[in-house]
Amino acid sequence: MTAAGVPCGPINTVDAGIALAREIALEPFVTAGDGAAGVATIRHPVTFSRTPPSYPCRRPRWTSTARDPRLARRRQRRRQRERDDIASRF
Repeated sequence: MTAAGVPCGPINTVDAGIALAREIALEPFVTAGDGAAGVATIRHPVTFSRTPPSYPCRRPRWTSTARDPRLARRRQRRRQRERDDIASRF
């Protein structure tokens, strides 16, 4: 693809991407949050000269039961039991 003039590059695993970033003097990690609440995370690869990105807080905990996979599995099992119960009546 490079010979045809198409911009491309290797597809790396996460650890290979981090190694490459360090190799070319990029800092691949950033701390999201402050103090003891800070969590190391992967830095966004795009940088801006006038407006640097900020990482004021860590990712939110599950704020909705609709998004919590544990609760979704429980709901799914409950619905299946209800269906089985209805089917057993006929």
